Amino acid sequence: MLDRRSAPTQLVMSAGGSHRLDPVTGDHLVTLKQGQRFDGNPGAGAFLIGHFEDYLLRIRSDTPPQRFPSKRAALPTAALLATPERGNRAELEHRIAAPLAIITLSILAIPLVEISPRQTATGRLLLALLAYFCFFNLQRLAESWLETGVTPLWIGSLWYQFVILGAVHLLLLPESFWLKRARQQFARVPESRGCTITS
Repeated sequence: MLDRRSAPTQLVMSAGGSHRLDPVTGDHLVTLKQGQRFDGNPGAGAFLIGHFEDYLLRIRSDTPPQRFPSKRAALPTAALLATPERGNRAELEHRIAAPLAIITLSILAIPLVEISPRQTATGRLLLALLAYFCFFNLQRLAESWLETGVTPLWIGSLWYQFVILGAVHLLLLPESFWLKRARQQFARVPESRGCTITS
């Protein structure tokens, strides 16, 4: 191996070696076994010769270290259940969230499509878009909070679905059939019936 980065030039020869990457810095780490090192400039008569058993050479990388994606997505569900770790719990609830989201969004769609002939669909359409936007943004936020330890394990990462359900139904509560019926019941004034006594 010829190294021209320093003065004088270094020539390293060995019988074998190994190579690995530093996971932190991304540098190349070359370990040489049983060799010699020659320090000197070509054409000059003066050379410094050294013998070594192990020689570690670090070659700095100009590119940042590559971050590989998490392998939890490839683990079977049984393995996630067997290891109750935060990352595995977040991945497990991420898998549960997909089928549960279908049920939750179906329940949300029922009150959002009920429109009387006197009402316009603009308000409920905007509410549906807002609920959809908040739903999936809160999903990513809840999973990140669970994995980083912001939320405790007993809360989990599925709480956002119940929050969206409750918020939408609370906003639609003034237009609900049961509330209107209750208002009509309380608005009725009982008719007073008088009786006359004739002699």
